[in-house]
Amino acid sequence: MLNGWDEDETFVEWVENCTEVIAAANEMAKNPGDYTEKDFKAMLELLEAILDDMETLEPIISEPNA
Repeated sequence: MLNGWDEDETFVEWVENCTEVIAAANEMAKNPGDYTEKDFKAMLELLEAILDDMETLEPIISEPNA
């Protein structure tokens, strides 16, 4: 169990992937001159996909298992 929720391998892998995308977005924000407009648009699409996934998961992760 992880923080009261079942630790699902797929979910853990998804979270790890999300943290990598967020770290890359953070790098882009710190060094915008190193990236093209195309890079920023691609990152925005990835971040929007993460948000969509998180909204889908919200009911699952808001109810910890006993």
